This record gives sequence, structure tokens and C-alpha cells, in this order.
Amino acid sequence: MLLDKYQSSSKGEENNVSKESPLATLSKYLAFFLLLFFVLFLIFLKAAVFIVPHISLEKEAEFFGDIGRYLNKGEVNLQKTEYIQEIVSSLDLENKNRFPYKAKVVCSPEENAFALPGGSILITSSLLKKMSSENELAFVLAHEMAHIKNRDVLRKIITQTPFILAGLFLSDYLDVDSINQIIRLKYDKDVELLADANALKMLNEKYGHVGGAYSFFQKLDEEDTYFLTWVSTHPSTKARMENIKKITEKSGFLEKEVKEIREFPQSHDCQ
Repeated sequence: MLLDKYQSSSKGEENNVSKESPLATLSKYLAFFLLLFFVLFLIFLKAAVFIVPHISLEKEAEFFGDIGRYLNKGEVNLQKTEYIQEIVSSLDLENKNRFPYKAKVVCSPEENAFALPGGSILITSSLLKKMSSENELAFVLAHEMAHIKNRDVLRKIITQTPFILAGLFLSDYLDVDSINQIIRLKYDKDVELLADANALKMLNEKYGHVGGAYSFFQKLDEEDTYFLTWVSTHPSTKARMENIKKITEKSGFLEKEVKEIREFPQSHDCQ
């Protein structure tokens, strides 16, 4: 490891020994790499801002194909997939008949939902079971659709490039993933809050109110559960609840009675 290189020589050797402690030397190297990766992140972020608008969602989908089929090896629940696909198709009214979002329910004990390059959305059977209304489910799906619509997925791939390359060559010396998370902290939080705001708008367009969004995060906060982990760092559940309240009040959105989530026979549950 990097720290081992800066251990003092044994007393019997007549080598010049630096007066600076190994820990101080290591700290300087870490600070250097943090600064270096931060600069690289900004450069690649600028590149992404320029490149992504020139790549349509259709081209992105054509290039990546059905990548979810290769990234997730869990069984797909076809009956529930048909249900969430119906919701997805009715959510983004501005995009209707222009770009086909593809949604799937995959059998998994993890409680998660995430967007993939090419317009695919995966939600796990375990997270779906936690939904107490169709409105909650629609909000989660709308959040992932917002990531795709805002081109967050493709931008993330581009800005991850320096960290991926560094991981190939420096993983024995540096915790590249931790450096990545530290550098992306503020950016990723802003991306998540914007996706929540866009999801609220889609929810209001579909149901005429935003009931279900706040209650879903309230449930997560009570259970101290975290999901939507396609990005490395998310705002706290409380911060997202406050953001939703603020947007709801500012936009004049209402919170009305939610719609019951569709029930499926026990035989259709993931095993």
C-alpha cells in the first residue's frame, strides 16, 4: 500500500531519513490526487455538457441496447413489468410517442430502482412490495425517467471515465471509489434533487396532484432505508422530504387521495 512506501528505514541503515513524518507525506500525496481528480472531473463534466446534447436519446438507446439484460441477472417478473410499463408510458406526457422508456421488475432481495443508459429503468421486486399506493410507485418511476430525460446517466458515464481509468492502474495504492464519492458529493446531490422536482411535475400531470411522493420518503425516513443508488451519493431522506414540501408549496401542487396499487396473485411473486 502507499503508506508502506514511507515507513522509516531501520536504525542500522545509514540512509538519509526525512524529518517529515510518513503520515504527513501521505497526506500531501492524497491532497495532490484529490486536487488532480477534481480538476479532471471538472474537465470531463465540461466535456459532457458539450457532448451530450449532440447525442439524442434515440442514439443513446441504439448504442447501449437493452443493457439491463446484461447488468442484472435476476429473473424478470413479466406480469408486474407490464404494470409498471403502463405507468411509465402514461407519465411523461411531453415525451409521448417520441422515446420509449423501457421498465422492468427484476426479482431481487435488494430495495432499489435505477436508470440505465439507453432509457431502461429497473425496479426490484423487494422495493415494489414496499409501495402502498400506485402514486408512490409512479413517483419512483418518474424520478428514474427524469434522470434519463435530463441525460444524467450519459453524463455520469462520461464524468466517471477518469476514475475508471485510475482504478485500473492505481487501485493498489489509492481508494479511487472514495475519492470519486468525495469529489462528486455536491454535484450528485443537486442531480438527485432536480430529478425529484421533475418527478413531482410528472406526478401532478398524471394524477392532478402529488399525493404519495412525500409519504414514500416519510416511510423511508422512519425505516432508515436508502434506495435509488445508481449514483454514489444521495441527499438525506429528510433533505429530500424538505425539498418536496418546498416545491409542492411553491408550485401550488395539491395532495389528494392516492390510488391503490395493483394486486397480483401470489403465484406471480418472485421466488
